[in-house]
Amino acid sequence: MNQLVDRVGHLEASAITIGEEVSEMKLVTDDVRRWKLRDRWLGVTGIAVRALGMSHAEAIRRIIFVVMGKGW
Repeated sequence: MNQLVDRVGHLEASAITIGEEVSEMKLVTDDVRRWKLRDRWLGVTGIAVRALGMSHAEAIRRIIFVVMGKGW
């Protein structure tokens, strides 16, 4: 019986350790997803800006004007 209690105790400790490691991995995975989405967004906007014949600085300036309500 003591041997069974020891084995179950080890299993519980292992499960807790694995759970903590997985929660840490999830944080890293979420960060990587955000980076990929940001890179994808920057790539698409870069292509669109170039297609319109603007520089990135000009596009950002126009976006700021629109957001501030000053129009184009």
